[in-house]
Amino acid sequence: MKKDLLAIHRIATAVALETPGFADNFQMPRLGDPKLLTAARAFAELATPLVDVFVKHARPAGFIEDLQRDIQLLEQASAQYTDGARAYGDVKAAIAKALDRATVAATRLDALVRNTLHQDLEKIENWDRACEFGRKPVKRVTATEAAPTPTPPIAATVAA
Repeated sequence: MKKDLLAIHRIATAVALETPGFADNFQMPRLGDPKLLTAARAFAELATPLVDVFVKHARPAGFIEDLQRDIQLLEQASAQYTDGARAYGDVKAAIAKALDRATVAATRLDALVRNTLHQDLEKIENWDRACEFGRKPVKRVTATEAAPTPTPPIAATVAA
C-alpha cells in the first residue's frame, strides 16, 4: 500500500507543476499504520474523481479498487494484531495470578511440613533438598569439556 501511495504522491507532485495546489491533498504520511491508513483512505477518496489524471500518468485503471482492498486488508490485520495483543495481556495476567497463588500455596505447604517434621532432622534435610530441586542452575557439560583435547606424546612432538 505504501508503494501505491508513494506513486500517487509522485504523480500529484508532477501534476502540481502545471496545476498549483494539486499535490496538497496527496502528501505522504509519517511512519505508522494508523497514519498510513488515514492517508490511504484520503487518497482513495480524493483520487476517485481524478482517476483519469492518474491513469494518464501510468497508474492502472483499477488502482483505486486495489488501494481500497489494501486498506481493508490492513484494517483486518490491525484488528487481528489488537486482538492478539489483548489476548496476550490476558494470558500474561492469568499466569501472574496463578504464580502468585502457587507461591502462597508453596509457602503454606513449607510451613506445614516444617511444623509437622520439626523433630526429624533427616526428613527436614530431605525436604530442604526437595525444595531446592530445580532452583539452582545446573552447569551443563559441553562436548569440549567432556572430551578434552588429547596432548600428543612427547616423542611425537620431538620427532616433528
